[in-house]
Amino acid sequence: MSEVPPGQELQANRPLSKTAEWILWCSFLATVAVATAYFQAFDAMKPFDDEGGFITLLRRFLQGGAPYRDLATFYGPSYFLYEWIAHSLFPLGPPSNDSVRFVSIAFWALSSVFAFVLVRNTTRSWLLGLTAFLLVFRLAAFLGEEPAHPQELCLLMVVAAMAVGASRWPGMVRLFCLGAFAGVLTLTKINAGALLVVTLAVASVLAARPSGLIRAARLACLAAALIFVPLLMAPNLGTEWAQRFLVLAECSLAAVLITVWRADFDLKFEWR
Repeated sequence: MSEVPPGQELQANRPLSKTAEWILWCSFLATVAVATAYFQAFDAMKPFDDEGGFITLLRRFLQGGAPYRDLATFYGPSYFLYEWIAHSLFPLGPPSNDSVRFVSIAFWALSSVFAFVLVRNTTRSWLLGLTAFLLVFRLAAFLGEEPAHPQELCLLMVVAAMAVGASRWPGMVRLFCLGAFAGVLTLTKINAGALLVVTLAVASVLAARPSGLIRAARLACLAAALIFVPLLMAPNLGTEWAQRFLVLAECSLAAVLITVWRADFDLKFEWR
């Protein structure tokens, strides 16, 4: 039997060690997030929340009520699907103040872990990844204060889409996941889904192989992206907060567009 050279043996074991490292980090952060979110979610309640209304809606749905016929709601079927999965397949019992908080805690923790994966993959820095985890966990505290709201699924889909887009997965797998996330988000809140679809469309054009037509399409997409924000905020632009937010959003968007203009995407599209 021939012996394996030391260098090759180390190289063969390296992917396993990296996978184990990722599993350990994500498991540790998820445990910390769930434990912390548990105490915060069961200790907070907004005076203006719709928790009772959502619980009643979910109870009627699980009792056989059909959305949009027996139940008055403007949220899409994805919302009812994941709540049905949570309350039917897991021992949570019928929708209650406790059960909907457990579901929100899961989304809260998963969104924070996905943020860690995203930043760690893009920066190769564990420190920045942990910083992103803490920031997103803190900013997503509203999920624990307003449980049962479909915004929890919306946040997870957006963060997961960014994490998958920045991953090293095969191109077709990433495209499938991004399309699935956009579809789920559209079937939860159509306005949020439309925003993600627009974002993915702009990213697809920027990732296309350069040609004369593609360069023109890139310029058109960049201009449309900058114009889209003020058009979306047009009804509120008379208020001071909307004006400040518009300046912040436009500057942030411009910085991102300038960065990706010359970015070298590892996933290329060729339009035919």
